[in-house]
Amino acid sequence: MPQYSLRNFVSITLLLIAGTLPSHAQIAGEFVIPAIRTQGETYFAYWDLFSSGSDGTNYDFNNAPGLLSGTDTEGNVGSLAEGLSFKQTGSPNAFITSSGAIYDFRAPTAFEVELIPAEDEPFTNVIFQTMTGGRRLDLDDIRLEYELPDGKTASLEADFKALDDPATGQFSERLIAALQWDLTGLAVTQFILKFASSGGSMPIWEAQLDTVQAHPFVQELGYLLLGSNLPRVREGPIGAIIKDLPDDEEQRFHRSGASFDLLAEPEPGFEHVGWVYQEGVTESEAITVTFAKQDEAVTAVFAPLLYDDWRNTTFLNFSSHTGQEADNLSEEISGLDADFDDDGLTNLVEYAFGADPYNKDADLAVPYVIQVGEMLELSYYRQAALDEESDLVVVIQTSDDLITWENGDAFTLVSSNLALNGLREMVYQCPMGEHATYHRLHVSLTA
Repeated sequence: MPQYSLRNFVSITLLLIAGTLPSHAQIAGEFVIPAIRTQGETYFAYWDLFSSGSDGTNYDFNNAPGLLSGTDTEGNVGSLAEGLSFKQTGSPNAFITSSGAIYDFRAPTAFEVELIPAEDEPFTNVIFQTMTGGRRLDLDDIRLEYELPDGKTASLEADFKALDDPATGQFSERLIAALQWDLTGLAVTQFILKFASSGGSMPIWEAQLDTVQAHPFVQELGYLLLGSNLPRVREGPIGAIIKDLPDDEEQRFHRSGASFDLLAEPEPGFEHVGWVYQEGVTESEAITVTFAKQDEAVTAVFAPLLYDDWRNTTFLNFSSHTGQEADNLSEEISGLDADFDDDGLTNLVEYAFGADPYNKDADLAVPYVIQVGEMLELSYYRQAALDEESDLVVVIQTSDDLITWENGDAFTLVSSNLALNGLREMVYQCPMGEHATYHRLHVSLTA
């Protein structure tokens, strides 16, 4: 999946995760209850509270399953306990919070859920779900491991996934991850599920495991829409993606091949200039997306209209400990003529050409000049906003002696297109002259 840096553009990305329509729609903040459970075809365990070992930590300690109410919301009683273990194996210092979560605010935690049932009968279906907070689990890293006949270990990524993500990044959020494996024909009679947090400060409150033996596989999880900010901007979101779906339609799960429209709504001071989707660019207000069989990202690209909007979004470093004011309030750091990263580009030039004023990247402000037949072609990248409210003015100037420069009219605009990097590529051409002529780009702001 492509990643885009803040120096090029600011964006909101919508991640499309592959799967299929579930039998039961997932309620936000709650686990999926598989339909096969209500049909009596599944054994399941539910961890709703975790506890500590004798030393007060939760490390290599078997957390027994249980249901506080005795049943799930459909009235099913947890039936899986024998041969089952749930251990935190990553941090020796992980402890139990007052809300019953396994937690370590410094180190990453890791988990192993092992099932060695009494019945030596192959599994066909495994569904595992977690309720965590703060950090999102990497669904691709949650593995099911089992032993092959030759003694080697097979490691399987989930066949189907779902994620209900509030996208707050806060400790108290309830983030539901659900995964399903189709083990039909693999002769898996026992297995271990392994997963880990990407760092500290990821509490895990609850977990749920459903297993099926001696019944055909039934797919329960599905396609999911997950909204997230990529990249993180220094001053909150600068726009939003709107899923143009009816209020009564399930907003998380969709069938393969389903299409729907996405709309983009910029915050004041920004213009929505287009979309990046399937390694292509579309300059339109809305875009139609279709679920495929692999994870994809759809990015709405927003561009600042005014220098002050770019300044207030880009420069927001401050220190409450030292009393250092935010960078956007300092003329020496974020003023038009300042060059904080000392790369030879003033902030005005950094703004114009989509550069990063905190990093040396003067190469981004260099235009490209080539000969195309009898024509001289000049191209460069600039901020993508072309709205009449934009204050950015970039003109091509011409000189015969490198002393006197004039705004030239010899160049003709050939194309102006949004590029994959979130900037607008401008391409101009002019006839080749008989005498040496020099050209440069001049940047200014409207009054």
